[in-house]
Amino acid sequence: MIVFKTLRYKNFLSSGNTFTDVDFTKAKSTLVVGHNGAGKSTMLDALSFGLFGKPHRKISKAQLVNSINQKQALVEVDFTIGQSYFKLVRGIKPNIFEIWKDNKMINQSSHATEYQKILEQNILKLNHKSFHQVVVLGSSSFIPFMQLNAGHRRDVIEDLLDINIFSKMNVILKEKNSTLKDKSQSINTNIELCKTKIEQQSKYIRDIAALTSENKKKYEKQIQSAELKIQKLQDHNNELSNELETVGDIDLTELQTKKNNVIATKAEKKQELKAVAKRGLFLENNDECPTCEQPIQHKDKLVSETKTEALQIESKLSSIENDYNDIETQIIELQKVITKVNEKTNVINSNNREIQSLNQSNNDLRSYLSEEVSTDLDAARLELQNISTDKEDLIEERLKVTEQINYNSVIAEMLRDTGIKTKIIKQYLPAINKLVNQHL
Repeated sequence: MIVFKTLRYKNFLSSGNTFTDVDFTKAKSTLVVGHNGAGKSTMLDALSFGLFGKPHRKISKAQLVNSINQKQALVEVDFTIGQSYFKLVRGIKPNIFEIWKDNKMINQSSHATEYQKILEQNILKLNHKSFHQVVVLGSSSFIPFMQLNAGHRRDVIEDLLDINIFSKMNVILKEKNSTLKDKSQSINTNIELCKTKIEQQSKYIRDIAALTSENKKKYEKQIQSAELKIQKLQDHNNELSNELETVGDIDLTELQTKKNNVIATKAEKKQELKAVAKRGLFLENNDECPTCEQPIQHKDKLVSETKTEALQIESKLSSIENDYNDIETQIIELQKVITKVNEKTNVINSNNREIQSLNQSNNDLRSYLSEEVSTDLDAARLELQNISTDKEDLIEERLKVTEQINYNSVIAEMLRDTGIKTKIIKQYLPAINKLVNQHL
């Protein structure tokens, strides 16, 4: 219960720069009398302003400041609630709003509206409308209870009986229900999304399985074709290898050496023949020696011997030429054989490279069939399982949210005006009637 102690104000409406003090502690009841304009209503306005930041009468905030001083309007209200002592300080020009509890100022909120909510909800437990209807019953602002709208009647009764906690609980419950409904809607959307994903993933798995089966047949056919080609190439290589074995070792170096020796011998014999021809020509054209100037003895015999030697050399040259031609023929034949061997060797090497390429291709296809295709299918099935698990989790979560909404609906019924509040008011009514009868 609020017990007012003192009220002080200055520069407020018609009051001057000196505090007007009202002490409520001198007696249990305080009667304020005075002529019109003496300031009785100003006192109520000051009390209302100190508590709620609004005057009792319909006066704008700018008009509350003394029109002569036009600054430093200040109202101080002291009261107790239970064992706690409170002091409110509120001013205009400059704006002041302080709440003191047991001589310690309560931490001010970042906004005056929030600070006022703390005062009304946690301390006064009374709002400005209820203050008009319950505390101050002035003819200028009082509206009969039954002429108030339903919301204001509810506020007055709840403030009067201190049961506004149920309305606050109802507001919080509505916010929670709104959040739960949004969450339920989101869950339903996600469930439908999961269903769509499951359908798409199932179709994808079916397509992958069909494609895998088709690809498997296609790749297995490619592997068989490649293996047949490998077998043919290997058979061809075996044939070429057998042919190469019949050739045996080929040594072209020896023939080249023989050829070079024949060429050298041929050159020597030609040189000898040239020398013999020169000597024979000299003997035929000269009768005496040019060196000693003596007659050449046995000239005819020397000429005959020279011709015989020349014929012998020519015979040897002819034999050497035949040997050279034989060697050249052997070399040409051997080079043909070497060319064929090289061609067959190149074919074998080419076949081996193709065999290696086909084997690698087959290994890749087998690896793809055994690992990658299977892996893709396993991954798709795992993804489907994860989506199904998510869907089950969402369904379970939806059940919990729905259950909570149902519980909240029951609680909401209890918090309605026809619920707990009605039962409490029924408990209050006998006491209220008794007090009314006593006063009447």
